[in-house]
Amino acid sequence: MTLFVHKQIRKFRLSKKMTQEKFAAAIGCSERRLCTLELGDLYPRPKEIEKINGLGAGIHPSIFSPVIQKITRAVRKKDPARSFHSIKTTKQERFWIKKQLYEKGLTYSVVAKKANCNPNSIGVVLSGKKTSNRILRALAEVLGYPSFEALLSAAARGKGAV
Repeated sequence: MTLFVHKQIRKFRLSKKMTQEKFAAAIGCSERRLCTLELGDLYPRPKEIEKINGLGAGIHPSIFSPVIQKITRAVRKKDPARSFHSIKTTKQERFWIKKQLYEKGLTYSVVAKKANCNPNSIGVVLSGKKTSNRILRALAEVLGYPSFEALLSAAARGKGAV
């Protein structure tokens, strides 16, 4: 049994070859909520877990006990790689990334497909309201960089032109 139920939900959805939109409709939540559940920022409601298990997931309800939730949060705090908000970007870096997307003719939909999320999520990250390592990694891949750190390094070199 894994403590990270968000991984179980995502893995199950992908095994069923369902989009976030279809899966969210099947369990009775919004696509945005499902995205947040899969990121691990929220825990599923009991009714949602019932519906997910009704589709055949087999996620044990005890994973949602307050003790397990506290342990999960503690593990995340100790392991920065588990945090979805560890990479911070500056306004100039985000502007440079948007400019690169525009120059290459790439849309938020292309990045969203790579990150397996909603295109609106890309806009939220690029506006600086939230951050997501998964989306940042997808941005790097789409723009042709091996990692987001390499993209930030290129942004630092390109800041003079901005």
